[in-house]
Amino acid sequence: MPDYTVTVTREGDLWAVIIDGLPEGVAGAIDYTRLDRVRDEVPEAIADLTDSSPEDFTVTWRWEREP
Repeated sequence: MPDYTVTVTREGDLWAVIIDGLPEGVAGAIDYTRLDRVRDEVPEAIADLTDSSPEDFTVTWRWEREP
């Protein structure tokens, strides 16, 4: 089962999300204005990008502070 590492960083007014482990040539960068949407929407975004279902993979979350 694939595992995708999702790094979430606060950058100004946005939550920047970087998804590592996607297939070659697939970009995994998404910005959110609301933190409460990140956990719900990122697995769906990964599923869309990989043509799979959220049940087909795991997500490892990394939460970082603003640089």
